Amino acid sequence: MKSETIEVSRAELLKEMENTKRHMIRLKSDLDKAEAEVAKVKEELNRVKHYSEIAETFVQEGGKGEKLYTIKTRQEAAVSELNSVREEIKSLKEECTNLVKERETFVAKAEEAILASKKAEKMVEELNEELDNVRKPLEVATAAKLKAEEGKIAAGLAKDEENLMWEKEMKEAEEELRQLGIQIASAKEVEVKLEAATGLLENLNAELEVYIEKINQENEGIDSEEAEMKREELLESTRKELEEVKAQIEKVQGEVNDVQVEICSLQKEVGKEKTKLSKMQQREELASVATSSLKTKIEKTKEQIDVCIEKEKEAKRKIVELPNLIEEATLEAVKSNMVARDAEDKLNKAKAETDSVHISLKTAEMKMNATMKEIEA
Repeated sequence: MKSETIEVSRAELLKEMENTKRHMIRLKSDLDKAEAEVAKVKEELNRVKHYSEIAETFVQEGGKGEKLYTIKTRQEAAVSELNSVREEIKSLKEECTNLVKERETFVAKAEEAILASKKAEKMVEELNEELDNVRKPLEVATAAKLKAEEGKIAAGLAKDEENLMWEKEMKEAEEELRQLGIQIASAKEVEVKLEAATGLLENLNAELEVYIEKINQENEGIDSEEAEMKREELLESTRKELEEVKAQIEKVQGEVNDVQVEICSLQKEVGKEKTKLSKMQQREELASVATSSLKTKIEKTKEQIDVCIEKEKEAKRKIVELPNLIEEATLEAVKSNMVARDAEDKLNKAKAETDSVHISLKTAEMKMNATMKEIEA
């Protein structure tokens, strides 16, 4: 607002300077005309002087009659014209003097206006420099704040994206763990079946041995050939059953091995997922630290902006309060002088009273000495 007022004042000042220049040009033209008139009058004076010399020549030569009268008449007219010309010259000189004074006045005013314009320009430049000095750190702090906020937003978006990925990977890991649990339960069930089949095989072997022993006891009295045939048939059927049971056991054992291999693979996958999870947690911690650092930078930038704004307000307040401060300082100086004068007056009074007391003491001392002398006498 103040710079706009200064610009308006400067424009008015430049306008006044232009008017002054035009007026000076007009005055110079008038002065040139006046000087031309003066030259013309001087020429007329020279002509009149010439006529006067001719008249005096005729008088000296003793010319009489009408010629003499004519010459005298011309002389009187020339003298009258000379007087009027002198008056006109005097008037022109006065007018020229006034014009010169007026020109000098306008020149002085123009110089003052130019000086005031230069001072105003210098003041405007100083104010602009001061505003630039305040504006530059303010712009830097604002840019830093915007950059920090952009970084904060980017960090927030990256953190949200990582959180989404982390949640997705966690869900996938949970699903894989659930499948692994199902497969482990299935493997345990197969192991239970394997144990049951193994127990059944052992029971069958025991029963087979008991049965063979029983048959041997029953067939001791039967024909050996027939008993041998029955024994072989029974052994063959028992062998087939055992082979079927073994085949089932091997099949179950293969399934158990496959499940164990798959369990190992899943355990490796779980380890990898745990590693990924740990890395994601570390990245999250780093992102949290970066976010905290950005928040700190933003706070510092805000503090710097607040400091710059306070400095700008303080500078404006000082500019506004400067006249009041000068007036207050002047009043304080006047008051201080008055207080000093009052103190000086009081000091002088105190000195006077002290001198009076000293005189009274000396008088009393002299009287006392005189009284003592009288007493001694």
